[in-house]
Amino acid sequence: MLAAIFFILSWYAFFQPQRVYGLLASYPFILRMGVPFYYLIPPFVFWYTRIKFWNKQPKGRYLIAHLLLFFIGILDISWYYIRDYHRLHDIALGVAQNFGNLFTTAEGFLPAATHYIIRPVQGCIYCICSCYLCYSAYRLGKFKTLSLPVCAWIVFFNLIMAAIYFMLFHITIIDPPEDFPVAGYYQGRGAASFMVFLFCLLGAALFFYPSIIYGRKNNI
Repeated sequence: MLAAIFFILSWYAFFQPQRVYGLLASYPFILRMGVPFYYLIPPFVFWYTRIKFWNKQPKGRYLIAHLLLFFIGILDISWYYIRDYHRLHDIALGVAQNFGNLFTTAEGFLPAATHYIIRPVQGCIYCICSCYLCYSAYRLGKFKTLSLPVCAWIVFFNLIMAAIYFMLFHITIIDPPEDFPVAGYYQGRGAASFMVFLFCLLGAALFFYPSIIYGRKNNI
């Protein structure tokens, strides 16, 4: 599950250079491919925390409820990808020239701006719940069942993800730019740089402390 989170974040990191350097026209199929998968990060963070402390897997109808936005995203991009290749190429070319075109030409059955609003809200809700799980685990003595590095990693991971989503919420919902959603949070260079820094912190934590992943008793 942790690998899936980092894979989705890596896809996001791969997509941004394509957008910045105008390469989307060469790969029109990747333009909206990540839309549904970004909705998986918050529930995966929540489940990851729950599994580590309580060893409880998501089940049944609750699993479907958690994945509802993912399925909506799948339907949305399916509506987008039914266009022929030449139309997709024209859309990707327009977005490469002006990212604001994404919100007028690259829509599925939902306006493209919808996802930029829903994702921060979803992320904040899940991060609050996940951080509460950490607090509850501490109060109930669950930290004693795991090694100190693993417990520290889980708390650190949740705090970093919470910081990222609350920042997105602030610059998207609370204090958006005047030309949102055309600018969205892509124009907030300071915020974007800080988010990159936070992503690097997550990677550095695993790089410098590989025992968090490869520990003999408690693997993540």
